[in-house]
Amino acid sequence: MRCLNCCCWKSSSVHQEGDEYKKCETRNEDKGGSDTSEKDSNKNVECDNEGNPRNKHALSPGHSLMDWIRLGNSGTDLTGVGSQAGRLSVTHKELARHNKETDAWLAIRGKVFNITHYIPYHPGGPEEIMKGAGTDATKLFEQVHAWVNYESLLQKCYIGRLVVLDPKMNAEELFFGSPKTPKQQDTNGNKPKSVVDTIKSPGSDENDSISIASESRTKFARKADSSDDIKYLKDRMFQPRFDWIQKTDYITIVFYTKALCNPQVEIIPQSQDNVVFVYLTYECQVFTNEITFSKSIHWPCHTKVHFETGKIEIIFKKTESKIWESYGSLKQKRDDIERADNVRTHYSLKCKKDINYNTALFELERVDNGKVIVPLGKHVKIYGVINGEEVCRCYTPIPRSLFADYRPQLYATDNICLAIKRYEDGNISKYVHNKTVGDVLDVSKGIGSFCLKDLESKEVYLLLAAGTGITPMLSLLIFLIERRIRRCQKVLLVFFNQTEKDILFHDEFNSLSKIEKRFKLMNVLSNPESTWSGLKGHVSAEVLGHAIETVLDGTAFKQNDIFAMVCGPTVFTQLTEKLLKETGFDKDQIHLFLS
Repeated sequence: MRCLNCCCWKSSSVHQEGDEYKKCETRNEDKGGSDTSEKDSNKNVECDNEGNPRNKHALSPGHSLMDWIRLGNSGTDLTGVGSQAGRLSVTHKELARHNKETDAWLAIRGKVFNITHYIPYHPGGPEEIMKGAGTDATKLFEQVHAWVNYESLLQKCYIGRLVVLDPKMNAEELFFGSPKTPKQQDTNGNKPKSVVDTIKSPGSDENDSISIASESRTKFARKADSSDDIKYLKDRMFQPRFDWIQKTDYITIVFYTKALCNPQVEIIPQSQDNVVFVYLTYECQVFTNEITFSKSIHWPCHTKVHFETGKIEIIFKKTESKIWESYGSLKQKRDDIERADNVRTHYSLKCKKDINYNTALFELERVDNGKVIVPLGKHVKIYGVINGEEVCRCYTPIPRSLFADYRPQLYATDNICLAIKRYEDGNISKYVHNKTVGDVLDVSKGIGSFCLKDLESKEVYLLLAAGTGITPMLSLLIFLIERRIRRCQKVLLVFFNQTEKDILFHDEFNSLSKIEKRFKLMNVLSNPESTWSGLKGHVSAEVLGHAIETVLDGTAFKQNDIFAMVCGPTVFTQLTEKLLKETGFDKDQIHLFLS
C-alpha cells in the first residue's frame, strides 16, 4: 500500500517545534506540474476536520518528529560511518548491500542517507520506507511526498553522494592520472597532473560499478609508498562538490568550491543542446566539468557566484516544462593552469555607453557564446595590433549594473564590462574607443595578485582610488556590503580626481551612501572649481589621517583593524603605500592593485 502524505505528523507536540519543524516539513523547491498527481493521490487519504491527512501507521510513544529532531541533536552518530560522514562516494552496488531494517541506506537525488535510525520514526511505517532501502529512491520519493524537505529531515543521516563510474574509465587513471608519453614526461619524474572522474545521474540503471572508497584504499596501499604519494593522492580528491536542483521549468547545477577561493567561472555551450562545459579556475588549478543533461536546455544560462562561501549556481531553462527523473551525467577533470595571460579569447563588442566626457563603458561577450565571471579584484589584458606592433593594457571588469536601487545582486555579470578612459597618448585606450558594436577584441583570462582570503578576518575597510583606479573597488564594494558570515562593519571610499566632472559614478555612490549606512564616501579634488566645498589636494598624510578617523568613528575598532586597498596611477599607488606605512599600517593591512 502506497504511503501518501506520510510525513505529516498529527501531534500537538509537533506544532510546538516551531521553525525546526517547518524546516523539515517545507519543500524549498516548487515542483510545478505535480499538482494534478497530488490531487488524484489525495483521494485515498483520510483527513480530519481541519483537512490534515492522518497517519497510516501509529507511531510508538517517543517517536514524534520532535523526538527525531532531539535524537539528531543529541550527538548520536546516525550515519554509522563516523568521521567519513558526508565524504563518501557510494556506488549502486554498495548501496544495494544496505537493504535490511537493521542496516538501511537509500538515495534521493544523488544523496545517500543511512535511514536505519529513522525507520521507527517514519509515519508511514517501516514497510513503506523499506521499499526504498538499498536503492535509488528518487522516483518513489517524488511520487509520494515530493514537497517534503528531506535534506533537512535527514541531514544528520547523510553519508555521501551516489556515483557510477564510467565503464570505460580505467581505475588506475582515475586515481593516478593518465600516463604521460615520453614527450610529456616531466624531467623531474613528477606524476601526471590530470584526473578524470565520471559521475552519472543517480537514475542510472547500471549496478555493476566498483566502490570508489574500497578501490581507492586498494590503490593507496599499493601505490602510496611515500609522503609525496600521499600528498599526490589527496590532491586528486579536491574536485569541487556537485549537486543539482530542479523545478518544472528550470534546472540548477551547483558546485561547491572553497570559501573565499575567488574562482573564475566559464560556461561554454556545445553544439548539442544538452551539453555544456563548466571550467572552474582557482588555486592554480582548472577543473573541467562536462555536463550532459538528460534532456535539452535553453541557452544562455544565469549564474550566481557566492564568493564568500564558494558556492556556484548555474540556472538553465528546460526546453520542455516537466520534472526530470535525473539530471544526466557529469565528467570531471583536474589540470594545472596555464599562465592566464597566455590564454586569449575572442570577444565582440556588444554595447558601448559614455559615462562622462572621456570615459565609456564597454560590454564584451564571447564570440563562442560562452559566459564568464572574472574573479573579484582581478584584471584582464586587452590586446591590439597598432602600426604592425602588438600592444596590450590591463583593465579591471566592473558590475554591469552599478548600485541602482541597491539590492543584493541576483546574478553575476557574465559578460566582461569595462570602464575605459580615453587618453590622447594612450594606444590601447584609443584603439578600444574607436571600436564599434560587433568588432572583435582579444582578451586574456583574469589575472592579478589579489587574494580574497586576505579579507577573511577583516571588518573595516579603507578604499583609496584615483581616477579609473576606482574599477577594482566596484565589485569588491558590492561583495563587502553583501557579506554575511563575517559582516563588514564599515567601509570608506576616498576617491581622488582632478575636477568634479572627472568623478566616475558620482550619482551612484551618493545614492549608495544614503541607502547603506556602513558605506561612506569622501571625494578629494586636486583642481576643483571655486564652488567645490569638499576636500582639496592630493594624497597626503593629512588626508589619510582624516580618512582613518572617519572610518573608525563610531566603532570600537583601532587602526590595526583596518584593511586598505589602493589603486590608481603607479605614482599615486606607491606614494599612498609609503604614507600608509608611515602612519603605522603593517604590510599585511595593505593591498596594492598593480598592472
